[in-house]
Amino acid sequence: MPSGKELRYRILQYLLAKEHSGDSSLADEREIAIDLSVTEQDIIDQIDILESKGAIVANRTFTGAAPMLTRAGKALLEELEKSLDERRETETFEEIVNVRPEYVRPSPGEFEWDVFICHATEDKDIFVRKLAGELAEKGIRVWYDEFALTVGDSLRESIDKGILKSRFGIVVLSPSFFNKNWPQRELNALTARDSRNQKVILPIWLNVDRAVVYQHSPLLADIYAARAEEGIEKVVNELMRVFK
Repeated sequence: MPSGKELRYRILQYLLAKEHSGDSSLADEREIAIDLSVTEQDIIDQIDILESKGAIVANRTFTGAAPMLTRAGKALLEELEKSLDERRETETFEEIVNVRPEYVRPSPGEFEWDVFICHATEDKDIFVRKLAGELAEKGIRVWYDEFALTVGDSLRESIDKGILKSRFGIVVLSPSFFNKNWPQRELNALTARDSRNQKVILPIWLNVDRAVVYQHSPLLADIYAARAEEGIEKVVNELMRVFK
């Protein structure tokens, strides 16, 4: 369950994304609660707080008028994002996997590979190939198409096996990723493996920020992600803590 601050941030992001999309349909508390995976009462409570701060202008039940962000609401969104970013910077993949009680580390003995890399082809040259090589050099068993596929292999069967037989799935989220169907199908397959008690998805943001990710998937935006902009060495070091 997100904290009140996190939930207010997510509500404001939701409304901003709706505004940017040009969607003029009305949004009620039930719809927002479903999209954000919380209870309707949680949404109502935070809407009251946001309205009291002048962050939104809307009918209290959201049934009489489409909710709108005010200038104060957009300023609050920036403030909340900065505050949450500072907190998240103190987290690592290792802390999330090992410390949070809801996470269970997949046992390495059960899998043929340590990690499957889900990515868009356009991102190979600028980031993914280097990432796969760095991990392999450190002894990590990487399922990466350029390593795993040979002439005559069935692409679908090989990818299915890679997803099923890998402990974790690195998902390189980028503008190209969100514009392609195939990598998102791979993400869907990894999500099917991902459960409440065993998290397998390890996101990396490449040329995207939280607002962009949120527009495509609020759930992905809420998962701690490594950032390619911080350099391949830092990304690899964070991942290595998970694979131990």
